[in-house]
Amino acid sequence: GLLFLTTNRVDDVDDAILSRCIAVIRYEVPPRKDAIKLWKSLSQQFQVELSDSLIDDLVRDFPHSTGRDIKEL
Repeated sequence: GLLFLTTNRVDDVDDAILSRCIAVIRYEVPPRKDAIKLWKSLSQQFQVELSDSLIDDLVRDFPHSTGRDIKEL
């Protein structure tokens, strides 16, 4: 079988659990260029028009937004 475990509390994961994991994938905040792509892609997907200027403002004003944050916004 295959099991995926996810957490946003990485520092609280016990070493015994980590030692049994084959792979650990850490997601970082997307760089500016990728954040812009996410805003554009998600706005098209949800049929919301966002100007390039507004997207630039959003990326500037929310620099620590993850892909999940952007999707929720």
